[in-house]
Amino acid sequence: MVQAEEEEGRMSNAYNVEHFPLDYCQTDILNLVAAIQSSASLLAIGMPGCGKSRLIDFLIHRPGLREKYNLPESVRIITADGDLGVTGSQGIFIELLRALGSEADAFGDSNPDLLKNRLIAEVRKLETETDLVIIFDNFRQALQQTLGENFFNFLFALRNVRPKLNISYIFLANLEIKPDGFFKLGRLFDKGPDRSICWFTLLNRDDTFFSINRQLHRAGQPPDTLSQAQKVWIYELTGGHALLTRYLTLLTTGGDVDQQTDLAHIVQHAGIRAACDSIWHDLTPAHQNFVIDLTRGRRPTANDKPMLNVLQNYGLLDHQARFFSPVFETFVKLQEKPTGVVDIRCDELQTQVVVTIHNSEQSISLGGLSQRKRRLLCYLIENQGEPCPKDQLIAVGWPTDFEQGVTDQALSRQIDGIRSWLRNEKELSHYLAIETQWGEGYQSVVTG
Repeated sequence: MVQAEEEEGRMSNAYNVEHFPLDYCQTDILNLVAAIQSSASLLAIGMPGCGKSRLIDFLIHRPGLREKYNLPESVRIITADGDLGVTGSQGIFIELLRALGSEADAFGDSNPDLLKNRLIAEVRKLETETDLVIIFDNFRQALQQTLGENFFNFLFALRNVRPKLNISYIFLANLEIKPDGFFKLGRLFDKGPDRSICWFTLLNRDDTFFSINRQLHRAGQPPDTLSQAQKVWIYELTGGHALLTRYLTLLTTGGDVDQQTDLAHIVQHAGIRAACDSIWHDLTPAHQNFVIDLTRGRRPTANDKPMLNVLQNYGLLDHQARFFSPVFETFVKLQEKPTGVVDIRCDELQTQVVVTIHNSEQSISLGGLSQRKRRLLCYLIENQGEPCPKDQLIAVGWPTDFEQGVTDQALSRQIDGIRSWLRNEKELSHYLAIETQWGEGYQSVVTG
């Protein structure tokens, strides 16, 4: 009896992250380690469900990994879940303070400025040689807009607290994230925007097999429950996407699907459909139209190269414009093309935004915005696609105070308020975004 329990314990441990193979997701780990070793910040982009959080767990907790990748003990890695920042920066700051060992008392009523000061004090306590790595998980576009310019400015200031500037920031994001939305990008990302973006890969064959065996064990099944041929089939259908692999493994083990099951039937299973849907909604309408056309026989042209490059870096398509997964390709074939936006405009009285989709108009009330925010939003919409300098926007938003001087921070707060309102207007935010133009101002962009 005791021997059986010990054997079960060994099996369980084998599938804990502490016992993952040391070469698990080696390409991605090498990219992360390279950034850490050079104290560089990184925007790491990957598909929803591809296993970004699990990879970070592996990086932090796998014994022997530091030795394998020459990460010294002076490297200290802490994490903050982006979901804690949906209402502001306080939740993120508190989690970072706890990770640094700060006493948790009086956090609940602390305002952001007090939390910032405590964070600065904690970072100053670190040994000079300590290389601090802060990883922000689940860093979504909505969070990026909620936190705003002040948050990124603080991160830059926090790094300057370290005598050797040895703080790295790693943001785990999906494709929807806007690299140009990271304020003062050139300051925070020393290598520049292009070299500071890392694209997560999907699982290779060996890592997929390990993932399959891990799912089998979690379901109380031995590794040989599925044959080698079945595991190869799962890998080929999912392309190494972690969440698709998980669901297809469970469906195959339960006898719900097999190698003769039609792909259209597989896609109808709730877990598979949800995983595909999360990837689908991470794409812009333009991306969606493009990949739907690919399933209908369209051949990419030279004009498609920028979009094709993004989707290839993302892992959705390979160098021959083939889909990473037959399952996801089947899902795409079942989708309808998003309706293109013909026009977005404000009415004369600035009380509503009119969205024209083909020949159908939809009006969205601006009643939730102050008069100043309405003026700024309508000016941006009237000049959509064109950068609007800060001084012009200030003249629009503060027509009677313009000569007395209005700060950039005051404008930034108004834009943050517009973005916050926009996130709650799903019908409009699907097609309209307010982007920051570094050192210049802002512009509205129609994404449909």
